[in-house]
Amino acid sequence: MKIVTLTTDWGNDGFYAASVKGKLLSLMPDVQVVDISHNVKKFDVLDAYFKLKNSFHYFPKGSVHIVGVNSIESSETPHILVGYQNHYFICADNAIMAYVIGDDKPDFIIDINFNSDSDLFNFPCRDLFVKIAAEIFSGTNVDELGERKNSLNQSNYLPEPAVFEDRISGSIIYIDNYSNVFTNISRELFMRERKSRSFKIELLGTYSINNISTSYLDVMESDFVAIFNDLNLLELAINRGELAKLLSLELGSNVQIHFDK
Repeated sequence: MKIVTLTTDWGNDGFYAASVKGKLLSLMPDVQVVDISHNVKKFDVLDAYFKLKNSFHYFPKGSVHIVGVNSIESSETPHILVGYQNHYFICADNAIMAYVIGDDKPDFIIDINFNSDSDLFNFPCRDLFVKIAAEIFSGTNVDELGERKNSLNQSNYLPEPAVFEDRISGSIIYIDNYSNVFTNISRELFMRERKSRSFKIELLGTYSINNISTSYLDVMESDFVAIFNDLNLLELAINRGELAKLLSLELGSNVQIHFDK
């Protein structure tokens, strides 16, 4: 089964996605093209990483994932093919894959050296990445597509929670379509630092909650709720409400968990 996914910031109204899908089908009539998202925030590496990291592993092994966010090649961000967990990722080396892989090791990293279908360099997803996907499915050895490299470009975009004796200071890293907010505070970190102490989760220094629920429905409609979601991240929401909109929360907004001494 040939599966290619697309993760881009192109939106759904233009011709970009359609032209890439058309090119894929022209080269591989039996390919299945799946949109992970075309609504990544424009040029937002973190938004792209979060959507890709939390979805790719549900696809069959051998799937190819094309990432069209900040995909223009430069000397600092060359085009790469990355093998990871028996999946293939084609993108610019702009830290997205470094975030997706985290502390794990990729199977390989290829600095792509392959002819594009255009002398212009503004649309590599259509003119180059699609060709790389076709080569992969045709059985071409990845070493024929470029030179191996040992590491991915790193960046400090991704915030890490700060840990103190009496609190964890985290931040919002994702806001979903329901206006629920995902933090960078993991269940593991919370349990390790809590040490059986009572706690208070605080937003904006004003709004707080002192218990973790297992479901949005554990609280009354319009009440504030905190859960650890299926990503094992602390998520804050309002049951049947829109927390981020109500409190004007943004990516990077601070979330504090205070522990009793």
